Amino acid sequence: MFGFRSILTVFVFSSFLIYGIFLDRLKNEYFDSSSNFILAEVPEITFDYIDRVKSFGRAGGYFHFWATWCGPCEQELPDFVKFINSFNGMVKGNLIASKDDKDKVVRYLKKFKLNDNFNIIHDTDGVLLKAFGSLRVPETLLFNTKNEFIKKFIGPQDWLNPYFYENTKFLLK
Repeated sequence: MFGFRSILTVFVFSSFLIYGIFLDRLKNEYFDSSSNFILAEVPEITFDYIDRVKSFGRAGGYFHFWATWCGPCEQELPDFVKFINSFNGMVKGNLIASKDDKDKVVRYLKKFKLNDNFNIIHDTDGVLLKAFGSLRVPETLLFNTKNEFIKKFIGPQDWLNPYFYENTKFLLK
């Protein structure tokens, strides 16, 4: 006879299987067949910029997707700003506000007194989010100065952890 543990195990396994199928269908629906789910390099795309950048060019750096309506994003952003500033201009931070109101984004970012280390981009409809192969915020992608993809960070990160500073220096060499 099946015991409680067996039934629970089958239930948990089935739940993960169903969730995996759901995510796969979501990915297939969200991305067209010509879209790379994992990028090789920064895509050539036009966008609505708020401050400093009109094209990505060959800047590389971090591409940080966030939104004012996202609690974890708001909690993480001050540490991300400090992290980027710790490189003294050697690493760019591209702050991409996704599916957000431009006025809210501008008001929110005023409290950070952002400098030339940052490009501020407004992704009204999530076009950049999709182009970069992301499904949600916060997500951050790192590209080298040749715009080649290096690493993707999913969800909020502890940017002030020395690991990120040392790892970034190592990965950008």
